[in-house]
Amino acid sequence: MARGPVPHALVWFAAVPAGLALSLVPPLACAAGVASRPWPPKGRPGEFLTPQVWNDVVDGIRRSKDRTERESLFMGVNAHDNSPVLMPRSLVNEHVHFLGGTGSGKTSVGIMGLMTQLIRAGDCSVVVLDMKGDDSALLHTARIETEKTGRWFRWVTSTAGRSTYLFNPLDQAFFGAKTPAEKADLITEAANLQYGTTYGPAHFTAANMHALAAAIELTEYENPLRSFRQLEEILRDKSGRLARLSARHRQDALAVHRVISELADPHGLNAVRGARGPGAPPPSAFERAIDCGSLFRSPQTLFFQLPSGDGANTARTTGLLAMHSFFQSAAHLRTDRKVPVYVIIDEFQRIVSPNIEIILEQARSMDIGAVMSHQSMSGLNLGRGVDVGPSVTENTVLRQTFSVRDVRQLREFSDGSGERVFLGRTWNESSTSAGGVTTNRVTRGLAETVGNRISVNDLILMGDRPRRSLFHLSRGEGYAQYGGFSFVIDGSHVITKSEYERRRRLPWPAVSEQTVPAGRRWNRYAPDVSPGAERPSFTGDDLFRDDDGPAAGETGDDDALPEDDGDPLAGLDDEPRDAPGPEDEENPADDDGDGPEDL
Repeated sequence: MARGPVPHALVWFAAVPAGLALSLVPPLACAAGVASRPWPPKGRPGEFLTPQVWNDVVDGIRRSKDRTERESLFMGVNAHDNSPVLMPRSLVNEHVHFLGGTGSGKTSVGIMGLMTQLIRAGDCSVVVLDMKGDDSALLHTARIETEKTGRWFRWVTSTAGRSTYLFNPLDQAFFGAKTPAEKADLITEAANLQYGTTYGPAHFTAANMHALAAAIELTEYENPLRSFRQLEEILRDKSGRLARLSARHRQDALAVHRVISELADPHGLNAVRGARGPGAPPPSAFERAIDCGSLFRSPQTLFFQLPSGDGANTARTTGLLAMHSFFQSAAHLRTDRKVPVYVIIDEFQRIVSPNIEIILEQARSMDIGAVMSHQSMSGLNLGRGVDVGPSVTENTVLRQTFSVRDVRQLREFSDGSGERVFLGRTWNESSTSAGGVTTNRVTRGLAETVGNRISVNDLILMGDRPRRSLFHLSRGEGYAQYGGFSFVIDGSHVITKSEYERRRRLPWPAVSEQTVPAGRRWNRYAPDVSPGAERPSFTGDDLFRDDDGPAAGETGDDDALPEDDGDPLAGLDDEPRDAPGPEDEENPADDDGDGPEDL
């Protein structure tokens, strides 16, 4: 790329405060090479950084002959002097945190800008977890950018009727290599069924894991566990060997029954190769089914749309199962990982878990970078004395804040911006009287005061400007030498408003040979009535209520769990299960293949 003098570079440098002069030398030096046309001078607010300028700069970076510049991401321009703000892509592996209220630009500017540059690089996999799902523009932008690179683009949705690729978290390569106890640990962790290590929470955590591990081991006596519907069948069978668990134990593990029952509903989460019957996925759909291990073998884009309106608990658990599948697949592949994976999570607070610190720490060593976006730090307070906000802050190298509305956070950001010396004018007036004559004297001077580099007023004004944000990079690398200080930057939309509106109105991708319509079971349980009769109402409590007294072999003493000698089936007899009664028969209309009437 041709390099030339930077327009107005000396003016920019002179306008920079003395404390930042040296830290801005590298960005100023590379400004000549980051655009295919001369770098524009500072213009009026809102007229400088347009989508066209943004795309010119990004294309110039990708074509640059300077390796450091070529491996950088364009984050915007310094609001003070319009100098470019670059960040090495390698720092994304140390995680990025976007913060801002609705309409502040954290998605359209922050997420979309970063996602587009990562996809255009063409040498990494990008996964987007859209937990909001109210805007298809993000999906279509990811699809259009991926198609330009010739890579795979696949999507998963929980919205009934929309096309989706198959994603079965229990049919991943890493899952089959785990023991029943390890599988129970993974599922309960993803489903937020591990409550803590203190006495009360630890009791229910143990009950959940013990019941689930027993069900998994019983399932795998005959066939490998490959779907949540297999687990649900074992958990529902109160006449079988699992019934030897005490009624108290089953009651304490009720949360496991509820979660497994919810996860057994979506067809895509339970699709198993070789399934037959009406509504079963065609064999061609399994050719492109989501294999999380493939993300680390070849560059591609994977988009999850999991809006809470389709079932908040199921959407949250599906997102967490997807995240754990990425991490477990990376650990399973070990040295076979060839490309880095970047996971972008919009509305991160909806799937945050108490063990997020461990996840972020492990992700760094597994070639996984996380980009987390949400509205407020208060959303990371999970209650019960668990606040993961400090863990997220400590484990992210970049925090970009698009708006601050909370008074406490305004003060916190201002106090954390560092200090500088302000030179201000002083004015003093005194009077003296002598011989009946009063003389007034005015003294003017200069005084130095120390204050926050960024004031609360600066942060309030920042929220009033569209696409303006507070940029804080905790450490420097490459051309990103900002001294660890926060400063205000201006970003840009990736596409024009008219193009955004066009993409937002585009229809969802149609069903093809490799996708299926998303849907759920209509009936979870077979009704005990003849066809055409009125269906009985169902409530979740009906499933696990034990009205028949203690099961065979129980003593009626439900005050304690069976003694655990390390075997999840401790205390269970070895007799085969009784023949299923009418209440256990599957609905013939469902046939476990789930026909079109169930979609």
